[in-house]
Amino acid sequence: MNGVVKTKNFADNLRTARLKKDFSQAKLADLVGVQQSAISHFELGDRIPGVATASAIADKLDLTLDELFHGDFSAKTDVQTATAETTDEQTAERTDENE
Repeated sequence: MNGVVKTKNFADNLRTARLKKDFSQAKLADLVGVQQSAISHFELGDRIPGVATASAIADKLDLTLDELFHGDFSAKTDVQTATAETTDEQTAERTDENE
């Protein structure tokens, strides 16, 4: 099964990631340089994008190609948010200490 793309996984991952970024199909298509119908076909599992298009999609959704095609990236967003919040709190603490 190595090297085989599960169309359903890719389609589900793409849709989930797009919605997490609050992008419409049309907005993602515009950012990537494809037609909205292409994004729709990808999300329905009718088509798989070529390497350049897949790379552009992953880039706009802040994912790696591996995450987009195979991975569970839902935890990634939570970790990034928690890290950002911790960093903000640490910065605020340092500012308070310096005053």
